[in-house]
Amino acid sequence: MPTAFIDTNDLAARWGVSARTVSDRRYRGVGPRHCQLVGAARYLISDIEDFEAARLAASPHPLAR
Repeated sequence: MPTAFIDTNDLAARWGVSARTVSDRRYRGVGPRHCQLVGAARYLISDIEDFEAARLAASPHPLAR
């Protein structure tokens, strides 16, 4: 089974932010793991899902009081 990667633009669209924001977060070390393939950052879907799940678990829900 092939490994599923997405690029910076696809991740930006998934999160509803600009590609520049994703790049800035990558530069600062804030965000999912990535690798450089053919000169461009690529993200494993599984790493993105793990990162999102960890962020969701760490963020209190605004209605949970």
